[in-house]
Amino acid sequence: SGMIRTEQTLLALYGPVSHEVLPGLREMDFGDFEMKSYQQLKDTPAYQAWIADVEHNPCPHGESAPQVLTRNRAAMDRVLAAGEDAVCVIHGGTAGLMMTWFGGGRYDYSVKPGTGFTVTFENGRPVSYIRVPE
Repeated sequence: SGMIRTEQTLLALYGPVSHEVLPGLREMDFGDFEMKSYQQLKDTPAYQAWIADVEHNPCPHGESAPQVLTRNRAAMDRVLAAGEDAVCVIHGGTAGLMMTWFGGGRYDYSVKPGTGFTVTFENGRPVSYIRVPE
């Protein structure tokens, strides 16, 4: 995504390799909630509304989960169109793409830093995945 965390993770996992930055794979724009903790937000009505249905309610002055997935899909389509093996170092929220490909919910695909998925595609369509590391 080009954000510091993904650049640091790429460097830690693969060393100083050349790569392309796809801003469309960035995490959600949290708008007014950006850089604020749960403790700072827990009594805010807008925050309570957002966490009550994070899949549909946008962050004030930010994005909704469907907006993020649309942006993420467009960036991933670019990766898939290249027709080559690729590594995408992305954010946990961006892993929500997995639920659109394989069903389930967003939190079924939670990842810890430095972990993720290997996804197999056939004819541009996702057909299977494994967690990495297993």
